[in-house]
Amino acid sequence: MVGVTGHVVADRDITIVGGDQITVQAARDVTIIPDPSKVMLGAVGLLLPPDVLDFTGRTKVLAWAQTSLAEHHAVGLVGSAGTGKTAVAVHLAHRLYGSGEFPDGPVYVNLRGTEGQPADAADVLADLLAALGVPGRELRSATTAQLAALYRKAMTDRRMVVVLDNAASADQVAPLLPPAPNVALITSRNRAFQPETAVIALDVLDPAEATEMLDRLVGLDRVNREPGASNEILRLCGYLPLAIRIVGARLREHPGWSLGHFAAQLTDQRRRLAELSFRGVEVQASFALSYEGLSDEQARAFRLLGLLPTGQVDPEQLAALLNGTEEHARELLEALAGAGLLDLADSRSGTADRYEIHDLLRLFAREQAEAVESEEDRRQAMRRLQALQ
Repeated sequence: MVGVTGHVVADRDITIVGGDQITVQAARDVTIIPDPSKVMLGAVGLLLPPDVLDFTGRTKVLAWAQTSLAEHHAVGLVGSAGTGKTAVAVHLAHRLYGSGEFPDGPVYVNLRGTEGQPADAADVLADLLAALGVPGRELRSATTAQLAALYRKAMTDRRMVVVLDNAASADQVAPLLPPAPNVALITSRNRAFQPETAVIALDVLDPAEATEMLDRLVGLDRVNREPGASNEILRLCGYLPLAIRIVGARLREHPGWSLGHFAAQLTDQRRRLAELSFRGVEVQASFALSYEGLSDEQARAFRLLGLLPTGQVDPEQLAALLNGTEEHARELLEALAGAGLLDLADSRSGTADRYEIHDLLRLFAREQAEAVESEEDRRQAMRRLQALQ
């Protein structure tokens, strides 16, 4: 972080910059901790990730987030896999810190909400306070409530931006929210936010923003030489930021490739997800993190959505696929939406409980259905669905 004076106080998942005297109470003892830079010299930890140099679009989202922070002091960014929640949060944190309004620096915490074992709030708080010089043995004996109180005390009279990335639940986030005038940026694939948090839903990019991103990634001249192929690539990517970024990285590494040829590669639905991969970054793997967090019943409902002929579904259709009731299908659709695998359809459709599934997610669901569901079960599900017409 350029321009920060003093020493960095850090630990594995959390970084704090600057600060003076902090009063810490762990269990029954009270300890006065001086400037942490004097007691934690040489500490090494995780800083706010670098900003995306070619960050593109999201103008309205960034404006709404900054306006909301002034009133709520906490903004939640929610969206399905690949919509760029972390990139937006990190970009905004850099912008806020660079403005000088939050001179005590940013804090970044990866809450690992998309992993098998999300970070425990008490462990995160203990790590934070340990990074400030409090003995770890005492911290591990304190309750989450005690640790949260100490954390709020430590953040008093500071002006910091706290990024809580990949949140798993509202209960995980609640004790980590800093007191005003500090602000928090939270990302989650589900609505893991407190009621007082302003929530902003991230969708895919609009065509103009998607084109600008591809321009920056592969070069304006190259895109302008094949505008039709460029538009087709973006359409086949579903305007999903992660997919576009992967495509851009592949095309940039192979300057001799024709955009038309690459668009043709993406046209093959059975290869599209495989093509959207670059050096370990995969759209498919990102989707899998959400899918693997579902219950068995939810996972089967999601898989069968891959059999849909279009990207829209309502409870009646899912009930037919599952051979179940509409009421239960409605509950499953709500759960899948909560997991960031579905979105409510445009309200102008006239159906309040109609949902949309992104084209790439539908391809992923189809792959899972073909891998898990028997051919006969898939055939019977389609017969029940077709019987509705």
